[in-house]
Amino acid sequence: MDIKQEKQLIDLVERLIELEKDKTVFNKFNIFETLKITNAEIRHSNVLGWLLDPIENHNIKGQFLRKFIEDINEIGENDIDLEAIDYDSFEVRREWKNIDILIISRKNKLLLVVENKIWSVESSHQLEKYRNIVEDEFQNYNIIYVFLTPYGDPSSDPDIWLSYDYEKVLNNVENIIVENKTVMDNDVLLFIQHYALSLRRNIVGDKKLQDLCLDIYNQHKEAFDLILSNLPDQRNIYQNTIIEYLENRNDVIMDDSGKTLIRFITRELDNVIPKSPAGWTKSGRVFLFEIENFETCMNLKSVVGPSLTDERNDLLRYMNQCPDKSLFKTINLDKQIVDTSKQKNRKFSHVNGELIIDKTKYDIRNESLIRELIYEKMDELFEVYIKRVNEYLLNFTFLNDAN
Repeated sequence: MDIKQEKQLIDLVERLIELEKDKTVFNKFNIFETLKITNAEIRHSNVLGWLLDPIENHNIKGQFLRKFIEDINEIGENDIDLEAIDYDSFEVRREWKNIDILIISRKNKLLLVVENKIWSVESSHQLEKYRNIVEDEFQNYNIIYVFLTPYGDPSSDPDIWLSYDYEKVLNNVENIIVENKTVMDNDVLLFIQHYALSLRRNIVGDKKLQDLCLDIYNQHKEAFDLILSNLPDQRNIYQNTIIEYLENRNDVIMDDSGKTLIRFITRELDNVIPKSPAGWTKSGRVFLFEIENFETCMNLKSVVGPSLTDERNDLLRYMNQCPDKSLFKTINLDKQIVDTSKQKNRKFSHVNGELIIDKTKYDIRNESLIRELIYEKMDELFEVYIKRVNEYLLNFTFLNDAN
């Protein structure tokens, strides 16, 4: 490090010390922060349940609920007739059979199931358990499953659970404040304002703080670039390790990949599974193994992609007939079969998932250990899981080919 770089780092440290002392940024009173519940999922679910309930004492009736359903309808393309819904007819339950938020309209035969995750992860088979409970209790309902996280992360079953994020929650909360200042009691208004501020500062991001940080970055860009250029890129390290592993195997073919998703298929299956140019990958492969390279974990998924004709539907039916239910354990034919006559071909089905590595347990600087663990786990997956999938799918016959 030369003298110029040293001075740049010293100047940056001094500016960061000033930022730390800025009480307008760090010390503005907030009731949620004072009670140390900014990251408590139960408390967030309580507040959201209260806002969503049209008969609660906030005096906004079903307004917040309507904004929520409008968001969900847009994300999931559920074709809900928003104008036909009686929003005041909904009942909101908290922790009903351990489900975070249950939103029920018996009049509209509509049910929304909300699983709220702030910084925690799913328990094993948690979402599957909730689905079984709900579908047994609420038959003949239009059921929509919502997976709420700070940044809209996907659940373990993304084909069923819609990803929803706290930025949308915050936008709706702030809109409610603007639209209802004159009808809410002062105490209620102050409470909701504090909740919005807590979301912005602790979950979503504070615009004022972001602007201040951007100003500091622009003034000390060279020092930041020096620091960043000497930090390891976690996702690149994991991505490169996985690609290196796969390319060293002569029994796989790589498909379209990036930093987050790395796709491949075995050579044997590539000669069996039909292809369909439906815009998923350039290869047109209907089935692929997909490695998810997320911030906190790396997973192996088996994915049936879209097709313009019946290839995907025949493949899903064949998977569903597999006597070994552990191979394709997340198949729900009612949800996953596509009406190809109407060209609803943008459907993806994650038919299984296996954890490769939990990144939170390892220091990124220990690349040799990470590489060793990934190689060991991938060897295991190829020998146990991928081998069994391969053997079963080798007997698949597309119905059009059989005729």
